[in-house]
Amino acid sequence: MLLSIMTTIKDVAKELGLSTGTVSMALNNSPRISAETARQVRAAVRALDYTPNHFGRGLRSGKSRLIGYFSNHLNASFFAEIFQGAGETLAEHDYGILSCWPATNSAGGISRNLDMMLAKNVDGIIFVGSDWLLLGDEAFRMLNDRNIPFVFCNRYCADYHVPFIVTDDLAGGELAANCLLERGHRVILCESNDSIERRMRGNFNAINCYSDAKSVVFYQPDEVPELVRKHHATGVLTFSDQHAFDVMHRLRQAGLRVPEDVSIVGYDDIDYAARPEFDLTTIRRQRKKLGSLVAAYLLDRLDGRTPEPEQLLAPELVLRGSVRSLT
Repeated sequence: MLLSIMTTIKDVAKELGLSTGTVSMALNNSPRISAETARQVRAAVRALDYTPNHFGRGLRSGKSRLIGYFSNHLNASFFAEIFQGAGETLAEHDYGILSCWPATNSAGGISRNLDMMLAKNVDGIIFVGSDWLLLGDEAFRMLNDRNIPFVFCNRYCADYHVPFIVTDDLAGGELAANCLLERGHRVILCESNDSIERRMRGNFNAINCYSDAKSVVFYQPDEVPELVRKHHATGVLTFSDQHAFDVMHRLRQAGLRVPEDVSIVGYDDIDYAARPEFDLTTIRRQRKKLGSLVAAYLLDRLDGRTPEPEQLLAPELVLRGSVRSLT
């Protein structure tokens, strides 16, 4: 067998006595190639340590087999799992990821990021989070005009008329509040954040169904102990599991016990939530599934299909020890 660091498709073809076209069709699973020939080609590819030149193929086809991935939160475990799900799904279809972070949190800085990504000839784009909406309608029209499919992940975008896949935060907010309400809690602190308007609406929808229930908004974890005492609150709904951990710490510093004095519900169900020192009741969002679905959306578009442009994943209540029943 011929061994070479720079093995080419011509070397594989020569070794087998086949044409380069036949080898190429076998590598691309063409139905025109017999199962036995395909088996021989795969065996030769392994023996010769041949790696297909996707870059060269991209130059010929006008496709790079790269997906642009815009995110500015990859250091958080929640977003890392979205990235993992997208990467695994794309890798299964021989696509790579080209990642990009915003140079500045401004429309101009983000626009420069997009120009850089398009210069790399990406076949599609995933936007994770809300900052990228600063690009505006003109940029999104330009992507559509160039037939570059894109999708937003983890951001509800119905008002912007762009495709998105996200956890149904309205349902998640209702699940979180009902977890406490159904266990007798009637004064509940709800954390406010600009990015969770739908989740808060879900909180209030559920709380307003109980005539004797009351909601109190807070903005920072360090406000919680004072508000608990002032309003005699027995439950707290937080923005995320990370914020829930901080609230637990603040409460314990103030001499309040979880869940004996105050019950807490987080959001996300990151891995640490199940650890015994937290034992956090939370709303599970399907992190890897979100990433896998946005990747699948782009793959469908690239294959000429028209997937549903607005997809909401159902959240799930995970009941642990940070919530106790008052009834």
